[in-house]
Amino acid sequence: MKKKNGKPSPFLSWWRYDTPLKGGSPVSSHGQVRSDYTFIPRRTDHHTTLICKSVNNNITAPTIVSVQIELYRKYIF
Repeated sequence: MKKKNGKPSPFLSWWRYDTPLKGGSPVSSHGQVRSDYTFIPRRTDHHTTLICKSVNNNITAPTIVSVQIELYRKYIF
């Protein structure tokens, strides 16, 4: 997720459903904040929803972006 020109700068966090995830790496430059989340997928991650939340104060609701993981696997016989 990428956010631009927030005051104060937004805090980005990654979630799996309602559970916060560790390992999101926020990068800030020229008024933009970006966070990438990288993981090694498991079979149980199929159809999992990952959520990135952007928060910069306690007044407004967070901006939320979600992505659903769809795994494809090559079967070896």
